[in-house]
Amino acid sequence: MRRRRYRLPLLTVGSLLAPLLVVALPAGAAHAAEPTAVFHKDQDWDTGYGGSYTITNAGSTAINGWTLSAFLPADPAKIAAGIDVPGLFGAFDFATVQGYDYHGARETTTNQQSALKVAAGDPSTPERQFSSEIAINAYLDGGAPKSRPTPGVPFYGRGWTGVPRGTTNGLFQTATGPAPGSYENGFEDYYKLKEKLASGGHTLYRDPVADHAYIYNGTVLANGLK
Repeated sequence: MRRRRYRLPLLTVGSLLAPLLVVALPAGAAHAAEPTAVFHKDQDWDTGYGGSYTITNAGSTAINGWTLSAFLPADPAKIAAGIDVPGLFGAFDFATVQGYDYHGARETTTNQQSALKVAAGDPSTPERQFSSEIAINAYLDGGAPKSRPTPGVPFYGRGWTGVPRGTTNGLFQTATGPAPGSYENGFEDYYKLKEKLASGGHTLYRDPVADHAYIYNGTVLANGLK
């Protein structure tokens, strides 16, 4: 069955306002009649269609062939501030939880950007310590079924320059600024980081407990590798 995918800027489900909704539906699928969730979309760049749909949930989230998912934040404070977790996961088949951008060159201290667990020695204050474990547990503690929150995976890294080695090979050190990037300083594609590592001059460091990795050349530290 051919499916179309739409990305929507705003979803309303109970008290939730989410920045992104992804919908997969069969071509020519009928619209359901009785609403338990309503979402709206702007004009789609691919189909040129603009409008709104109303869907119903009669014990199953797969309604008339629709598959519903959303991109959700990883910060427990944002989750607690206004996401109706039981209502959201009652309407969605699954949701992708942000599994990256935990730290970056917006901060002056080097850190991981996509670790599964908080790394030992992380100097961040407790409310600024992020990991996929913390994010997923926030949704599970809020009432989400274990089978539905799905962590996102980055295909890029975040980096800093002016990083002293210290006693941690650059990790958790104070940097002078964002690392040079091909498109944006402080940001680099995964394959380019692999090329840098293969070309020599950089060393790969792994944390098998927190499950994150980074490359470092004595000045520039870039994370995001696994």
